[in-house]
Amino acid sequence: MIESSYTIQNDMLDMQQEYSSELEEISKLIQTNGHKVEKLDDSVGLDSSISKYEEKTSENKKSDSKKTEGNTNEHQSEENFEPKIKDSPNAPVWAKALWRRIAMKCHPDRLSFDKLSAIDIARRQQWFLDSQKHFETGDWNKLIHIGIQVDEWVDDISYFKQHGILDNQYNIAANKINEIQNSLAWNWGNSWDNLDSKIKIVTVYCQALGLTLPSRATLIEILVNFELE
Repeated sequence: MIESSYTIQNDMLDMQQEYSSELEEISKLIQTNGHKVEKLDDSVGLDSSISKYEEKTSENKKSDSKKTEGNTNEHQSEENFEPKIKDSPNAPVWAKALWRRIAMKCHPDRLSFDKLSAIDIARRQQWFLDSQKHFETGDWNKLIHIGIQVDEWVDDISYFKQHGILDNQYNIAANKINEIQNSLAWNWGNSWDNLDSKIKIVTVYCQALGLTLPSRATLIEILVNFELE
């Protein structure tokens, strides 16, 4: 559950950044336009712009794909394998032992490429890199989380306390997801087929920046042209 929440959080952060970039780009277009606030223009040109927008958004489809490739190195025998990591003088003994056990199961030279799926190999390689980072930065809670993913618990810390650490990590990720969902950028990205919502969001965004808004007709034209590009 924690792993899934991290994945969702990271994917949402990437999308939020995209949406934020779009809002920033539109704000620059508005600045370049240089129009002052005017009353709603109900001219034929406005109706035409709305029609163009609806045509564009009805055809708009987005898809993302991620590919992960596994390492093809042969794994070393346990007797000859000695994982290396930068020494951390503040690291507790249990953290050093835990990191080594994680490395024994996740180091690229230790993976069984003939027994693990490509997804499992990629996941373990990422855990290995993350465990190095968490060990060197002293983030013991996240190191514990990775250890549990590979079925390595810490004997020096109670089972109850380790579960408390996991619960806390899940809550942090869940709160971050909720924060993203309530952001202006996220609402912008999820209003792609609702012109009125987009106008409101751009209005709030520009007001926060102290920008002078153009007329509704001009704003619609800017949004239409942005979608058509």
